[in-house]
Amino acid sequence: MKHTVRAFSFGLLASSLVYFLVMHFVGFPEEMFLQEETGDATKEGYILIEETELEEMLTNQYELGLKEKQQEAPISNDELAVFSPENNRFTSTTLKIEPGMNSETITEFLEEEGLIINKVNFQQYLDEAGYSRNLQVGQFQLDSEMTYQEIAKLITSN
Repeated sequence: MKHTVRAFSFGLLASSLVYFLVMHFVGFPEEMFLQEETGDATKEGYILIEETELEEMLTNQYELGLKEKQQEAPISNDELAVFSPENNRFTSTTLKIEPGMNSETITEFLEEEGLIINKVNFQQYLDEAGYSRNLQVGQFQLDSEMTYQEIAKLITSN
């Protein structure tokens, strides 16, 4: 019985040592698979970016849309000082998120209230930045000067 236990222990030790040496000198299969996938993607013409870069790009795209909208209808200093719901220049509203509401319903509400320019762009931002999975139930005070990122962070747990 002693010899069987010793042989089994020696086998475990030897296999662990071989596994360690292979993984240490050859590399982990997940890393090799990831390197192969990213290599194929760049060969096919895809551009790889980090998640933070994506979030920054989407925010810049939104802000560019705001600048274009302001160039179409310039605002005077008098209009800047006065909140005017009649002309939908600046709006402020309370968003009430109830259990079961999805991000599409929320983006439709935000567009109707004039808080976002395009519900499709905002929905895409929520999905790609991972905010649409973390919506929180509650009431949130929003205004039209908030960026996509500010709105998303306010209505989610991020």
